Amino acid sequence: MNEDFSVNLMELTGAELQSLTTDDLSKFLGVIAELVEAEEDEQRREYLEGLAENFGLDQNTA
Repeated sequence: MNEDFSVNLMELTGAELQSLTTDDLSKFLGVIAELVEAEEDEQRREYLEGLAENFGLDQNTA
């Protein structure tokens, strides 16, 4: 995959997630928490655990 495309896609995804309403963000993070609990693969679990912080969503939940 092209690195520029990947970065652009991640930026677009982050912007979209940051535009969620407080209620929708709470629901989204709840789903992520459920996925973390169910995930058996350590790398995937670590990615999911860091997702909110990596996309700046933890700042929106305060």
